[in-house]
Formats: sequence, structure tokens, C-alpha cells
Amino acid sequence: MFAYDVHRYSVFYGKSGLESIFDATYIFQLSSLEILAESLVGEMEEKEREHSRAKSARAEYAKDAEEAQAWLQKAETRVQDRTGPRPHDVRARLQEVGEK
Repeated sequence: MFAYDVHRYSVFYGKSGLESIFDATYIFQLSSLEILAESLVGEMEEKEREHSRAKSARAEYAKDAEEAQAWLQKAETRVQDRTGPRPHDVRARLQEVGEK
């Protein structure tokens, strides 16, 4: 493909010999640079998708952690609440219900 591009370029611009080879070198370098740029763009897009997935996972983790923390605090409050029914009161109530 490179030789074809050099020939086409030299015919189009009416150049020949060393002048077209010199220009062809630049064409080849620019083609290589364009391929590299396209590759980098693809990699950047993949990194952006990975970042988005990681960001979503972190947000979901933070939400779940907040819910777990709230549940633990609520459970701890219940355990430390001294005004609730005593265990022996609960047993007596269960016996009453069982007898009926």
C-alpha cells in the first residue's frame, strides 16, 4: 500500500525521484502517526468506560455502606435501650399467648 501511495502522490503532484521519496517518507510517517492516534483514541475511550464502571461501583458501595451503617446504628440503639421490655417480661407474655 505504501508504494501505491508514493506512486499516486508523485503522479498527482508531478514530482519524481528524490523529491517524491522525501515526500513519501513524510506520508509514511504521517500515516503511522494517524494509526497511532487512532489507537490512542481507542485506548482512551476504553479507559473512560473503565473509569465510569469504577465510579458506578464506588457509588453503589458507598450507598450500601451507608445503609449497613444505619442498620447497625439502629440495632445498637435497640440493644442499648433500657426502656424496652425485659427478657423475663417477654417470656411471661409468650407463655400467656401460648396458653390461650
